[in-house]
Amino acid sequence: MKSIAIVTDFKQNHIVSDTIMENLKYVFKDYVKINNYYIEEFKDGEKIKDHVVLVMLENRLVKVKPYVDDLQKIIIVQRTIRGREAYKLFEIPKETKILVVNDCQETTLQMVALLYQIGVKHVNMIPYNPNENDESIKISITPGEVHRVPSYIENIIDVGHRCLDSYTFIRIMNMLDINNREISTNLIKYFNEILDLNTGIKNQYKDVYIKNEQLNKVMQQSNEGILIVDNDYHIVYRNMKFQELLDIDSTKHNDNLEKLLDADTFKFLMKEKLNQELLNMNNEFILVTKASLEYFGERSGYYFNFRSITYIKQLEQNMSSQLRKKGLVARYSFDNIIYKSYKMKKCIEIAKKISNSDFTVLIIGESGTGKELMAQSIHNYSKRAARPFVAINCAALPESLLESELFGYERGAFTGARKDGKLGVFELAQYGTIFLDEIGDMPLALQARLLRVLQEKQIMRIGSDRVIDIDVRIIAATNKNLKELVRESKFREDLYYRINVLPVSIPPLRERKEDIIDMFKLFVGEDYKYLTKDMKKRLLDYEWPGNVRELKNAAEYFIIMKEMNEGVLPFSLEYENDDLQKDVEILLDYGSEKEIYTLLDILNNYTRNETGIGRKKLLEKLRCDNVDIGENRLRRILSLLKDKEFVKSDIGRKGTKITGRGIKLKNRLINRM
Repeated sequence: MKSIAIVTDFKQNHIVSDTIMENLKYVFKDYVKINNYYIEEFKDGEKIKDHVVLVMLENRLVKVKPYVDDLQKIIIVQRTIRGREAYKLFEIPKETKILVVNDCQETTLQMVALLYQIGVKHVNMIPYNPNENDESIKISITPGEVHRVPSYIENIIDVGHRCLDSYTFIRIMNMLDINNREISTNLIKYFNEILDLNTGIKNQYKDVYIKNEQLNKVMQQSNEGILIVDNDYHIVYRNMKFQELLDIDSTKHNDNLEKLLDADTFKFLMKEKLNQELLNMNNEFILVTKASLEYFGERSGYYFNFRSITYIKQLEQNMSSQLRKKGLVARYSFDNIIYKSYKMKKCIEIAKKISNSDFTVLIIGESGTGKELMAQSIHNYSKRAARPFVAINCAALPESLLESELFGYERGAFTGARKDGKLGVFELAQYGTIFLDEIGDMPLALQARLLRVLQEKQIMRIGSDRVIDIDVRIIAATNKNLKELVRESKFREDLYYRINVLPVSIPPLRERKEDIIDMFKLFVGEDYKYLTKDMKKRLLDYEWPGNVRELKNAAEYFIIMKEMNEGVLPFSLEYENDDLQKDVEILLDYGSEKEIYTLLDILNNYTRNETGIGRKKLLEKLRCDNVDIGENRLRRILSLLKDKEFVKSDIGRKGTKITGRGIKLKNRLINRM
């Protein structure tokens, strides 16, 4: 068991050591042994062998050094006071003379410095000197040393004995190399009770703790076993699935992997390279992958991934079942798309135009805008309409399974593979269309293989050395900014330009308000008669962040709740507040509804293309749209829009962009025009 030494001057004056011990026990409970030592009792040749040695004052270091076996263990503590005791200090009137009393001159000066550090700067603090009396002082502050306060003091504020601050605790934990969830939780609670001199450290520790908790929850929910060890194979992290797959008793907390596993299994894991190697554990076959972890160019440990063959088979069966349910056919066409808005009309015109070609299509749109509906419509409008349409979600499968689903595998390619092999979706879609949804989430390794498919029109099954020629049209879709992913090296630049041959951008529902009522009417059917004029207005005013999918959910809720007097819609579709309406009225003093709407619409188009627009260019665009605004009036309108946070102007030549609040203003103006 790790141990901590508390070194103070005298055994008789044990208040300080008792307070420090109380702090330590609050956090460490019984995980650490705590010992008290007194300088007056030290004997020649005696050595303190605890893992950490706490010294209260810097000038005591000289006296303590000869009795410590390793000087690196010594920590000169920093102390603070508890928040609940200190808040009353801020109620003292400004410039009041305050006598600060502690057990000696040095600690008194420390106390004065501490009070200044925590923000008590509005009073005149005077360190107590027993040889000097100033009876004009009526208030005293003391950390538990009430008996030392002079008798002429009328009001004593006892802030309690000083306790360890966060920086000292974190140094102790680092020195003890303790990583315990209960201790971390106790430390967070302790931080909340004290006034800290190192608020940044405290907040940083809290942030790290919260992120570690979130990461741990994600890792524990994984269907794959995860193990991280250091260079000596001491366990740094393991999740429950690892323990389950390797049949480890969850009550065993041994951090030495060699002692936790049988000799054969440990020898297997000691191999320098493991790339989906097969491990037999109690007649259960497990695929094991091992990777080195590096820190500043030096190996710091290893990461292991364990996957059950049974789990891989289940994923494969589920995926195959989903493909069968889809029937490898496209069920929708452009006739199924409801629209009368200009933006959607232009989008469909572009989509129909490119349907007749065989080039790769990239559909871009927010979640819920109907990207697969558009992909199926393009397929059914093309010369491949009578051929298969195969859709696969690139974000729904792990890399190894996604690879086998895309390219297929040969008989005996890996343990658990089908006896007769398996066709991949590229072969299933032969002479037809393959729809790669959420392509932005495709792993980088598979992006390289997909790039080769696009270039060579050939694939190779897993476990095969035979090249297969394919004739498929690829339609990809994403709700992510692929340019940004390219800049972040999360998406291959060469693949981006390969798939972005014929882009189709589906406008979000908030930009095609004219279509909302017609779509809602289709979704609710004959129940449309229950929709009131006020509800229609609320449907049109809402921003629809979930797009058509959210509108359909609202329609289904409406069908169930239609006969109730209230709560008919599952969200508040009212204006956010009256402030936006007030801003509209102010803006109309500077320009008409059409002028301001057109200006915002131009800004919106440039912002969607990730660029801003300068005032001169904006003036030209407005005149092209038959909006005649002089340069001075445009400057005033833009200044007001910026003040109200409807637009933002970046430094340099980036120009002006619309904000989310500006989009809401634009949509509000549609209903007024």
